[in-house]
Amino acid sequence: MLKAELTGAGEVPPVRSRGIGLLKAILDTETKTLTWTVSHSGLSGIPISAHFQGPVSYTGVTLEQNASIQIDVTANLTSGFKGSTTITDAHIKDLRDGRWYFNIHTRGKPNGEIRGPIVRSN
Repeated sequence: MLKAELTGAGEVPPVRSRGIGLLKAILDTETKTLTWTVSHSGLSGIPISAHFQGPVSYTGVTLEQNASIQIDVTANLTSGFKGSTTITDAHIKDLRDGRWYFNIHTRGKPNGEIRGPIVRSN
């Protein structure tokens, strides 16, 4: 199981936002499937995009870099949105190593309103 706690302070650079969010994900390494659910509240507006991004050079919870989009979430982004996709072996390694983050963008904060590192959870 993987998770990311999303806040405005997690953005690079940090943004002022009352928004918070939580990504919960399951990585099935046998089928190479990543499945997720994302909840959020308090955003400045309706989410216009969301992404899994990485890899960053660090591992863990330090959020000082921006990285490329690896998975563009194009579904309805209402809180509680879900999705799944097949990923590569390199993606699996980067996720396991803590080198990805999740980001939600709004019209008022098009560079990202809330974000957080994806880490293992029990």
